[in-house]
Amino acid sequence: MGVWVLMLFTFDCARFGKPEDAEYHGRWNFGMPFYAVTFLLNGAAGIYWVSSIPHEDALTEVSVVMVIVQLMGLWGLLFVRATQTPINTANYCLTTLNLQAFFGRFGLRGSYLVWGVAVGVKRVMEAHCEFAEGVFSDCCRPGADKRKNPPKGGFFGCFKEFKSPL
Repeated sequence: MGVWVLMLFTFDCARFGKPEDAEYHGRWNFGMPFYAVTFLLNGAAGIYWVSSIPHEDALTEVSVVMVIVQLMGLWGLLFVRATQTPINTANYCLTTLNLQAFFGRFGLRGSYLVWGVAVGVKRVMEAHCEFAEGVFSDCCRPGADKRKNPPKGGFFGCFKEFKSPL
């Protein structure tokens, strides 16, 4: 289902096109042929790969990646890296542009670099929280009921419960 984000990308990318090319882009580049290949061909390939190679985990988007890596080894890893890098770059680019436009409506003006750094800092914080959630006990996770089972020493008590793998 990760390709659903392409629908939103098409709107953001279409604004960079020339007005005289709108009919062509609407029909071919962002039209039915694009979505037919994206959803039908990619979907059929993913279903085939996941159903033809045995795996223990539940079916997720990651299952297709694991199958590609199992099937192709290092070349599969390089293939996934080469195909995901442009997608991630587009994510950061469009997030930066949209953040700049959103806050510009409220009078907060900043260069593209400023908003790019803000997006980068946000992503680093998200990655840190994902790591911390997997490493620390339930008392640190958002939504944990701290009234029934409060950590000793407050938030920093969670760090005392951390068991180093070394």
